[in-house]
Amino acid sequence: ARLMVERGFSPLFYITSRAEKKRHVFRQLEGVAFCTHDSMELVMTDPEEEYGDVVFQKKIQPEKKIIAVLEVGDLSREIIDPGLFSDHSLLLIGGQQYPRERMIEQLFEMKYERKEHVREKGDLAIRGEILDVFPPQLDAPIRTYWMGNVIEKIKYFLPDTQRTTDSIDRCLLIPREGTFKTFPFLGLLKEKAGILFWDDVLIENQDLASIPQVISGIITPQGPTTTFQFPAERPPSFQGDISSLLSFLKQDSGNTVYIVLPGEKGKNLASILQEEKISYSREISGEPRIIQLDGFPCEGFVCDELGMTLLSHREIFGKDILKPGKRKPETRSPEEVIRSLQEGDFVVHEDQGIGIFRGMKEIVVEGVHRVYLVIEYAAGDILYVPVDHVKRGTLSLPTPPGRSKWSSPFPMSKRRIRKRLLRMSDMTWNWFVPWTG
Repeated sequence: ARLMVERGFSPLFYITSRAEKKRHVFRQLEGVAFCTHDSMELVMTDPEEEYGDVVFQKKIQPEKKIIAVLEVGDLSREIIDPGLFSDHSLLLIGGQQYPRERMIEQLFEMKYERKEHVREKGDLAIRGEILDVFPPQLDAPIRTYWMGNVIEKIKYFLPDTQRTTDSIDRCLLIPREGTFKTFPFLGLLKEKAGILFWDDVLIENQDLASIPQVISGIITPQGPTTTFQFPAERPPSFQGDISSLLSFLKQDSGNTVYIVLPGEKGKNLASILQEEKISYSREISGEPRIIQLDGFPCEGFVCDELGMTLLSHREIFGKDILKPGKRKPETRSPEEVIRSLQEGDFVVHEDQGIGIFRGMKEIVVEGVHRVYLVIEYAAGDILYVPVDHVKRGTLSLPTPPGRSKWSSPFPMSKRRIRKRLLRMSDMTWNWFVPWTG
């Protein structure tokens, strides 16, 4: 899939047979991107996330290298039209500034009705600096507290007693009546797909016949889908014996040998091939006999009918690839983490390192409202981190109380090394003195 995207087949829709396999494939592709540092972007459908389909569609950009992972069940769903969604909804975020009077006018345009007290869905109440509203998708109304054009805080409240309950950071207000316009997921594929990659599943649909499709690794020409089957065997296993591997590569079996290894493993093997003066290529072009690529295949195979041999980490080193580790989940919920942040707190981004939290900001990108954490770095550089990245562990918790923001195991390591050096110097002195008298 990665090679196809690199050669212009984008966006690539990778279609799996079930949800579990979809998540597994997405993690594998993340591992490939982590090791190769390529510029492709990965997206995955999430029907359980509220309005997740809108975010998914906004990320599918034809000019970018995109791999979109989904399951076959997604193809039968209806998804929201993102254009109309952006034009007919409001996202309120605590601490942000809004033109309050214009927002109230927009709520009336969205068919909300003004009442003395909010008790039913679609009701709106205005009392000085307090604005109550009951969005139809929520189980309880919300109360917003204003200071001029700035929302100070947002809380749920009970419609019967009018007493507030839990605080929230943001709330999406959708129209009081009707639903957003939807269209079939298949329509998105027909409009946006550069190629379809079917993994252990296939749906024949005439509307998709004009899109190039891959089934069992064979790319079909444009037109009706055709399925091919080829016999394959397991390749030889070298169990870390590089000498045996080199002998195998020097033999001409008539097949093109693809060696696919992750990161440093691939670089190390490439160095050995150069030392042994074994000719190989890093590109699938011309007619090279040995091709060395970066990747995470689960296992290799030999297909004489295709003239192809693939060797993976398992055949060469005799064990599975160690995938990049994941951060442990936070002990607090993402909402609690965000609420606990104070301006000036030190935070750690997994890619950019330590920065200073400077508040939150709403930014509209291509008609989609998203909330970002503002992180300041040296020389005044600013990083905008989407709030939902806190759920993925991209941004760490603030520094725990009682611990230095700059604490690290380095001072302890220095003390251990110093003790060892002193012990070594004593041993050297005790050995040297008798010889010098």
